[in-house]
Amino acid sequence: MRILLLGMYANAEGELSYEARMVHHLAQMGNEIDYWTDSPLSYMMEPVLKQPPTLRSFVFKEGKNALAKTPRQFHPLDVKRIMKEHTHHENPGYDLIFTTSQTGIDMGVWLKQVLDIPLVVQILDVPHWRLNDFGPQEIYKQAVVPLPLLPTELFNGYRGEWQWWFSNFDKIDRITTILEEAKNYIVQFSGVDPSKVSISHHGSVDTDSFDYFIKQRKVERKNQVLVVERIDFHKGVDQSVLVCKLIQDMMGDSAPEFVFTSRGNQAWYENLVKDFAKAYLKKHRFTGWVDNPTKIGLIRESKVMLVNEWPNGFGSCTIGEAVYCGTQMIGWDTPSKKEVHPGGGFTRVPLNDYEAMARAAVHHLQNFEETKPEEREWVAKYRSNKSHAESIHGILEGVLRR
Repeated sequence: MRILLLGMYANAEGELSYEARMVHHLAQMGNEIDYWTDSPLSYMMEPVLKQPPTLRSFVFKEGKNALAKTPRQFHPLDVKRIMKEHTHHENPGYDLIFTTSQTGIDMGVWLKQVLDIPLVVQILDVPHWRLNDFGPQEIYKQAVVPLPLLPTELFNGYRGEWQWWFSNFDKIDRITTILEEAKNYIVQFSGVDPSKVSISHHGSVDTDSFDYFIKQRKVERKNQVLVVERIDFHKGVDQSVLVCKLIQDMMGDSAPEFVFTSRGNQAWYENLVKDFAKAYLKKHRFTGWVDNPTKIGLIRESKVMLVNEWPNGFGSCTIGEAVYCGTQMIGWDTPSKKEVHPGGGFTRVPLNDYEAMARAAVHHLQNFEETKPEEREWVAKYRSNKSHAESIHGILEGVLRR
């Protein structure tokens, strides 16, 4: 297949996003891909991931400004280049358009009409907590610590943006999402025909890189709890500091060090978490944003990882990473978490039962055992970047066969 792939602002995770890693594997299958993104950082390859010759990367001339417009617009030079690439080397043109983010729907729909080819859109999750009929204050009704509310104007702006994307669904040939839970929300809030939505479970683990760095350096486990989350207006309320405080109280002098690693949080949120941690925790540190090798090292040396995001439409990228490194992950017992990792290797506790989460962490800290090899093998087979790419490849082929 020859694919025009639209990726929007794809550099949130380490120096290379999950999206770009999946694109790499999609190209390794022999597909010819022109990967257009608005971020020059989105395809910085690690030593273990060599760019296949069938993959070419381009940058939108507008850059991040494309994200500020609804509908989004291409810079005229972008349109000219895309039209040129559509027929390069006597090629009959792209077979289809695939956009890996809902922020590319507007561009994808327009290009589908111009190039007269099928369009497939990937939607990772749907913010149902912003689409239900309640105000922004309801997002934080479960918060234990006071957080600033999202202004009503901004809240309504987010809701209007999603309604705009939903209005374009009838122009899309296939929608793919990462969980049955996410599919349910898409159908519920957009009214799209369920048969139009396919499931391709999110591949959050770059097993090539993990294997490479695991072989490079042996890491000793520390009495350490790691928090790697991006929980803000988009994801809900992060109560990690509260759980860490409970763990500290339960363990006394043997309490672990708590390490907070950024995944692109907004500055106000980072500062809020820091203020609470400094007030309540004796041993803690903030790494800030780290590259992928550093993140892998932090996961491997920690006995426990915490994930406190509560929205149900996303299964959490960090679960598979922790399991693959043998680290004990603890998170809420929600349908999305069960779906993303149905087996062992991941400790589930009742939603919002922070004491239960703390008790589980204490148990694993005091009786630590690495996750079983079969759990790691399951992650590689079903939750890796490669497995996600293989699933997407099948969906794209299915669209072309129709």
